[in-house]
Amino acid sequence: DSNAPTVGGNFVYYTNVTVDTFTFDLGNPVGGGQTAIAGFQIAGLIGPEPEYGYTGWSGTYSLVEGEQGDDDDDGLINLYEYGLGGDPTNGFVDGNIPSFGNIDGSMLYIHAQRNDDTNLVYYLETDTDLVSAPIWTNSGYIVTGTNTSLVGDFDEVTNSIPTTAAQQFIQLIIEQN
Repeated sequence: DSNAPTVGGNFVYYTNVTVDTFTFDLGNPVGGGQTAIAGFQIAGLIGPEPEYGYTGWSGTYSLVEGEQGDDDDDGLINLYEYGLGGDPTNGFVDGNIPSFGNIDGSMLYIHAQRNDDTNLVYYLETDTDLVSAPIWTNSGYIVTGTNTSLVGDFDEVTNSIPTTAAQQFIQLIIEQN
């Protein structure tokens, strides 16, 4: 039995305990049904290791559709809800939605990026034509800065896209390694 105690000196060690409630008896009757205890210490009671990243986050929401699913049917897949700080169970809370600006003849595309999950990768893709053979490429922009002042576990990333093309289409990609 992997949960059987191991006696070592004046201590008893229990390992591989995988239950939510751990019960043990302290016994050493000294007449009259009383128990004598010289000292008692509980050290290192550790529950199951918590899951982090997307897996832990999705577990807190009890998602059933996975990373590419859309549990709240708002058009934003669950991985993007996680990556942008949304609520995948409430279609009205999409998180930190990208914003746009213009400076010195370039368009600015500003998006949130989690700073607590190194398994996420964020980048932009651009294209000049969505009608005849759209070809999205990870080019045509420059990351000009990362601001760590966005709320909580998010940084703000600013991308500059030249406005020299007659038309330009941009999409944010969020992937897990």
